[in-house]
Amino acid sequence: MGWYYRINRDCELSTLGLTFNGSTGAVTGRTPVYDEDVPILAAECEVQVFQDIVRGVVTGADMIVEVQAMSYGLKRLVFALQDASTQPLGQSSYDLQFDQSLALGSFSLACLPAVTWLELAPNGTLSYKAMGFKTGGTSRDEVETFAEVRGDSARCTLTAVRQSVAQAQTGPNGVSNRFLPPEEPSEVTLDFDVQRVWVWSGMRYNTEEQEILVRKSRAIATRKLSRIPPNGFKVYKDLGTNVEDDTELWFHEDTSSIVKIPPGERPEIVDVRCEGASGFKWSRSTGQLTLQGQDVLILDPTTGQIYGVPLIEVPQRLGKSFLQITCFVAGTGESYDTVLTTKFNVRIEDDTCFFKKDWGLAFQGQNKGNITQDQCQVECRKKDDCGAYALETAGCFIQTSSTSSTPTVDIQILSSPGPAFIYIRGLCDEETSCVDLVESNEVQLLEEEFCPRGIKSSRGICSQPIGDSGTLNCSSTVTTVSPLSFVMFSLSPIFSRFSGMVPAGQAPHFLRVRWVSSSSSWEYDSMSGWANFTPLPSDVLVANISSTAVTLNQDVNSYFEGIYLGYAAADASFNITSSISTFDACDLKVTGTLLTVWNCEEELSRVYSRQGQTVEDELLLSMEACPLPGRYGVWVVRRYNTTDFVNTDTGEAELRGEVIACFEKDFIGNAFIDGLNETTVWLKDSLTNAPRYASDKVRNDASLLKISASLTAEACSLPFDETAASDTARDQDDAEEQPSEPVYLLGTLEDTGLYSLSACECFGREHREVLPVSEAARGLVPDAPPSTYNIFAPPPILLFEGPYVCDADSHITSGQFQGLDEDGCRAKCLSKPDCNFYLHTAQLRMCELLEKCTRIGLTGVDATHKLFGVLRAGQLETTPGQYCVIADPEECWIRRLRRDVLEGRLGTDSSDPNACAFASLISQCDVMEMSRAERIGNCAKCTYFGAQSQAFLGRRKIPIPRVYPPASQVSIACNQWSRLMSV
Repeated sequence: MGWYYRINRDCELSTLGLTFNGSTGAVTGRTPVYDEDVPILAAECEVQVFQDIVRGVVTGADMIVEVQAMSYGLKRLVFALQDASTQPLGQSSYDLQFDQSLALGSFSLACLPAVTWLELAPNGTLSYKAMGFKTGGTSRDEVETFAEVRGDSARCTLTAVRQSVAQAQTGPNGVSNRFLPPEEPSEVTLDFDVQRVWVWSGMRYNTEEQEILVRKSRAIATRKLSRIPPNGFKVYKDLGTNVEDDTELWFHEDTSSIVKIPPGERPEIVDVRCEGASGFKWSRSTGQLTLQGQDVLILDPTTGQIYGVPLIEVPQRLGKSFLQITCFVAGTGESYDTVLTTKFNVRIEDDTCFFKKDWGLAFQGQNKGNITQDQCQVECRKKDDCGAYALETAGCFIQTSSTSSTPTVDIQILSSPGPAFIYIRGLCDEETSCVDLVESNEVQLLEEEFCPRGIKSSRGICSQPIGDSGTLNCSSTVTTVSPLSFVMFSLSPIFSRFSGMVPAGQAPHFLRVRWVSSSSSWEYDSMSGWANFTPLPSDVLVANISSTAVTLNQDVNSYFEGIYLGYAAADASFNITSSISTFDACDLKVTGTLLTVWNCEEELSRVYSRQGQTVEDELLLSMEACPLPGRYGVWVVRRYNTTDFVNTDTGEAELRGEVIACFEKDFIGNAFIDGLNETTVWLKDSLTNAPRYASDKVRNDASLLKISASLTAEACSLPFDETAASDTARDQDDAEEQPSEPVYLLGTLEDTGLYSLSACECFGREHREVLPVSEAARGLVPDAPPSTYNIFAPPPILLFEGPYVCDADSHITSGQFQGLDEDGCRAKCLSKPDCNFYLHTAQLRMCELLEKCTRIGLTGVDATHKLFGVLRAGQLETTPGQYCVIADPEECWIRRLRRDVLEGRLGTDSSDPNACAFASLISQCDVMEMSRAERIGNCAKCTYFGAQSQAFLGRRKIPIPRVYPPASQVSIACNQWSRLMSV
């Protein structure tokens, strides 16, 4: 369906003799005859525009229709000029429309404020009056404006005189025999607005040739949409800071003059189309550009600025490290008669990197078959839960989870020693990720890890126009040449950057500067003396000035006290000379048109540091052009220098140390894409001059030294708080007692419970100060090395204390003694090989030695007995010393073993290796205690287990690590004692 239009019911166009066409939106008809008693007829309407029923209202607008004696057709007359044109692009005149029967004439025009660029013809036609083109001088103060006023607009009133002619009066018999005198002339007025606007002839982004780097959660450096000067001009200097009102200086190449251009009407962005991937959408209301529903950037429809914080993972979805995108932008405006276009390039990078790491451990992965390394990396990149991948003869194994409760065939464990090395997946982040330099030759000077230290301007080669030729000023107070005097190139015109520089004939981009070592500052010749200034990253020291000559620094690529020293090349006419035959350092002239500098104004790059044993041993890796003679490259390594500076607030770094190595390619940037990248490295010649480095010198001279950069993954923090999970599960359960077990078993691939110790397991030395080990259990175990810790022969064990006794036939013959305390009773029992228990009654000072105790019962006598059990060979263990203490006997009994007693699952047979020492008596005592309404004694809990028990295996367990090496695999499983539901 096509577009259609609708007006509101209150719109009274019919009273004006007009009709509204709902198919085209046109208003047509014949208006009423002018009535001076009602000079203005009006109707206010609301127009709604529809595309179809499904899409609904697209937009709406207010429409005001006025019928007057005369009209220019519009309430606002716009004259649109482009750049420095003298005539409007579109309509340059407006014809006056009025009913000829009104006999209007004697037109006059009054505007507030007054405008000089309108002409009114005798017939009422209003036309634009052409203005002459103006050019300005070469200093900031002398620049003339192209237009007298900025943003010209005015409220105007057109006045017309309504003429009245003599009218014939009809006499008798219809004969006209006389004329009536004409009526007095009356005035008719028309109010309207006029506006003169400038529109752009073209648009572009200020970094059109540079890619916009898009990476998840990394803020995009703002890109500004700029106006393209017409042919013969170039942008000279932006003066304004307001995006919507940025007056510019343009340089006219033919006349070598400067023109101040008023602000143009910024085109509004109406469409953005991107190529390179499917699924791009741009919202004209919000400016949000999305790819497959994920945020890429914001392109503001009003200003055209590009910015934002991306939230995009599309490259990872597609298994790609980056996407190369080109976007085309269309813009226009109310005053435009055409659509302007431009484009920008986007590199959408996945924030996933892969780190090669020596392994030699067990590795569990999904076997993707025999595929290439690139294909294997794609498979890992595409899965959100892939932590690493390994290439083995059996195939590509990606570290990922199983999709079934029963391990599938393709999920395999490569047992120890496992893969020799793996590729670990991690997040690429230049702000935090370190790089590891590994040389493939024997030279080890540059090896080891470099970590982010700061940022600095990258040094890329590019050509800069140097403006017009001119002199180098020299004030009367600075005629003496300083030992550290230079000619400096300023990318920005010096008159717009420095004060006091207004002499005629001055070279617009060059000035004298000097370094003052006593105050560690830079000064420039201000024509009234030396004045301090702060260097910019784009400044270049192109020549040295001495008392006898000027020395150009072509082919020099260095750095001096915060300013780049030297340039790459220049046009053939470039030179700095004295204009008189005898050299005069205060009479210099710059000629030429083009300078090729090392340090373009590019985005800041990362600076990496390798720490040494001392500060002086530190090495700094930065992206800049190689200054070593005869070498080239884009990264260098510098030694630490005491004058190096890193801004702690911004991170910006100034490096002044000696360059000792250069790298041919951007191997650091490539490492962030591929995880590992190799390049040629050149060492400074002096480093290989020693005889022991003779072979290295040969390889260095032959460009055969290679070095690789790989990213290093950070260690992982604790991925799972098992204690919190267990506590939460218990808090959510009912009040019924639950097993004292971790809800989950945590461990390694080959030992699934290594990190989960229950209260019912014996503990090793690593656990003695860690939960769930109780203080009481810890006090029972003598200290020992880890290998023998918690393996010992226990002393006699207190089994109960209360009104309980053993079987009547349990006594040893002549095994009753009077007048013994507890220690004496214990000594008597230990001296007799057949004594396995002893009962001591403190009130009676009675000691009874027992051979056995299979059942216990109440005495009915108000006396407290203590029964001790003695562990000897043949009882649970053939070797009496092989026993261990569990982590928390009280908690274990309450949470698990008491339930086992009540449900008949507790092993009490002394031949059961998993039974605790004296399990039968302990369970009998506990049952008797629970069967009474009140507690009148104390029963022991299972505490000691033999070396053949499952509990004994707990000694190998260790507390869960708080930090893990990258790509560590933690096994997580449900504990067999944990219930999945309560009924």
